[in-house]
Amino acid sequence: MFKNFLKIALRGIVKNRFYSFITVLCLITGLTTFLVLMNYIYFEKSYDTFNKDAKNIYRLIYKTYKGEELYQNWASSVFKLGPAVKDNFSEVVDYVRIRHPQINAGEHVVSYKDMKYREDLLYFVDPSFFNVFSYKLKRGNPETALSQVKSVVLTESLARKYFGDEDPMNKMLKFTHKSGVFSCIVTGIMEDIPANSHLKFDLLVSMETYFLEHNRNLDDNWVVSNFYTYVKLKDGTSISSLKKRLDVLVDQNSPIWKKKTYKITFDFQPLLDIHLKSDSYWEEAQTGSRMSLYFLLILSICILLISWVNFINFSTSRVIEKAKEVAIRKIMGSSKTQQITQFLIESFVFNLTSVVVSLLLSFAFIPFLNSLTGKNINFYLFSNADFFLMFIGIVVIGTLLISLYPIFMISSFTPATVLKGRQSFGHSKTGGVLRKILVIFQFIIALCIIIGTFTIFLQIRYMKKQDLGFDKDGIIVIRAPIISRDSTYVKKFKTFKAECERSANVDKLTISSDIPGKNLGLNLYLLPANSTDNNSGAAIMLIYIDADFFDVYKVKLLEGRNFLKNFVSDSTCLILNEAAVKELGFINTEDAFKQLLRVTNGNNPNLKVVGVTKNYRQESLKNDYTPTAFFQNFGYATPHFISVRINKGNTEETISFIKQKWETYFPETPIDYYFMDNFFDMQYADDYRFIKIFTILLVISILLSCMGILGLTYLDTSKRTKEIGIRKVMGASMEKILVVLLTDIMKLIIVATIIGWPIAYFAMNKWLQNYTNRISMPWFAFVVGGVALLVITMLTVSYHTIQAASQNPVNSLKEE
Repeated sequence: MFKNFLKIALRGIVKNRFYSFITVLCLITGLTTFLVLMNYIYFEKSYDTFNKDAKNIYRLIYKTYKGEELYQNWASSVFKLGPAVKDNFSEVVDYVRIRHPQINAGEHVVSYKDMKYREDLLYFVDPSFFNVFSYKLKRGNPETALSQVKSVVLTESLARKYFGDEDPMNKMLKFTHKSGVFSCIVTGIMEDIPANSHLKFDLLVSMETYFLEHNRNLDDNWVVSNFYTYVKLKDGTSISSLKKRLDVLVDQNSPIWKKKTYKITFDFQPLLDIHLKSDSYWEEAQTGSRMSLYFLLILSICILLISWVNFINFSTSRVIEKAKEVAIRKIMGSSKTQQITQFLIESFVFNLTSVVVSLLLSFAFIPFLNSLTGKNINFYLFSNADFFLMFIGIVVIGTLLISLYPIFMISSFTPATVLKGRQSFGHSKTGGVLRKILVIFQFIIALCIIIGTFTIFLQIRYMKKQDLGFDKDGIIVIRAPIISRDSTYVKKFKTFKAECERSANVDKLTISSDIPGKNLGLNLYLLPANSTDNNSGAAIMLIYIDADFFDVYKVKLLEGRNFLKNFVSDSTCLILNEAAVKELGFINTEDAFKQLLRVTNGNNPNLKVVGVTKNYRQESLKNDYTPTAFFQNFGYATPHFISVRINKGNTEETISFIKQKWETYFPETPIDYYFMDNFFDMQYADDYRFIKIFTILLVISILLSCMGILGLTYLDTSKRTKEIGIRKVMGASMEKILVVLLTDIMKLIIVATIIGWPIAYFAMNKWLQNYTNRISMPWFAFVVGGVALLVITMLTVSYHTIQAASQNPVNSLKEE
């Protein structure tokens, strides 16, 4: 019996090729979009799950509170915290510390034979690294690979980069940094870091090497906080109880935290929460967005539902066309159960075929997904147990869902009335309302995506057009050279600066510890020197600059003066921005000028405010202005960046000139440069990617909605064929008939707009809350969305409508 049903189903599909093609195309489009988005969602949710004990691994972070308000949330913690919790808490199985990668970034040139590269992804780690995390070591002993001084573990890709086909084990790599040169022996080769790891590194160097080469002794240090600390806990550990005991431990061992202006506390952050739920300052790598993921999840489900809705509309049309065939089958003895089974099998064939083809297409679209998201995403669905349940659900539930209404239609008519042409089959009031609800649902989704895409575009354009407070155009940023600080250190910098500025194409050059577009990593707790209340202070971020920094970046000085070149007394002077003035509690910039400040609980000399600058955007407009204090960088003690303002035109010639000078003065370090405007705009990369995804989903949803509208239009025009014929006989013009036929569609659009506008408003208002500097909800985006939906719909239905209105009335009335 089943075999016979299957043959009939396949015969019907082949016979109606065009209908079958459109139906399958619609299902495949919706399913492929759904599966590709689900693959990305699974990937984002899978971060760090490859670690064997991921649920028991936590990162120790510290938070600063001003009163009851969370003031700062740092991803790092103090050096001593890891061993302290291991020694005092039996729940702690092990710990590992990682030297802050943003501090290490690019600070080492690694060389082997004639090859040398500046390596950004270099971690100094404790020997227990492989005990805490489950990164796979292919060669070497994970227990001892990082236990010795001057030992290094490489990823496979980096090993090939330096050694090619040579055996890298026990080979020596030379590391050049600002304090000198050292060599490390390769003690391990590990697999490349999984794409879903929040830690991104190429080299692991033993922590003992860091202490030796940087002459640091931090064994009892409870202050230095530029280390990440991870702990592995026993199963069933109560985090809330451990947190309370941790606060007591810190208070007992580090009284300095009690004396701070703000309340400082340490906390346990689950490893699995870091990528999507962390909003900590100074993260190791770019984190994801839960809000974006929720939006994509909802949209993926909606697009799948739209494709199913279209199948229902097309199936309804198909059932109407086959009404007489079904009636004859019933007269010949076919039972209602057999008719329903026949339709279910046909729907199952459509659905299963679409799912299989969609899986293959989803796999094929992975490279496109990678280029769209900027990530290296594999096909994660097959490796996820939930996927197989989802797969079965799509096939079974999808088949039942898209068959319910057509089955109801099959069951609701009698053969005699169908054969006499009197059956209102498929045109009942209930059926018509259901179909219209389904189309309204499609309209609502399309409308929300149109409004969402337009709103995101306006928000990005708003951020790009805002005054940044500095000029990012025409600046080349060069990462400072890695050279030993010998007697020629300062002279090389000054000579290089002077040589570059002699060029007619170079306006000015400045050296600084940070540049716009970066998180600032240094801060001080400052307060007025005459204040006796430590609570009157504020945490102010620091940048070390030279006297040309404000000129190169064109930052406006509101009060006072710039730093004086080679003026030693400026070593105790600083310049504040407006945000720092406000944070310190001064009434205005004039009030802050010439004030004396002191470091909270510090023994340093008082600092004099010699100037106040206009605010500029240190970070993107997603964040507020950063309270910042500028110190003069005497002796170029912390040069991380060289910023060169060049004249427009002759860019390639200017870069070539700078490269020549670089090779002359800093041959030890490969030059690494980029343009400031591109670097700053990288902060909006995720927004650009999201709007691209939204635009693609917009096109897909509109395409699917148009297919659904075609199905509804076909039903309506077929139902009203005789009505149109009578109207034409009675003298109605083509225009009046078109108005009559389009009125119902217009009503659906109006209803969808009334429902869709509040939904779009709520969703996009929630989205815009991610931005400190945001646009107001653009009312014209809603108007544009409604008009665009109307135009698209009218263009879609025009063919069927005009064709129905232009038919000869004789053809539609002669069968009556």
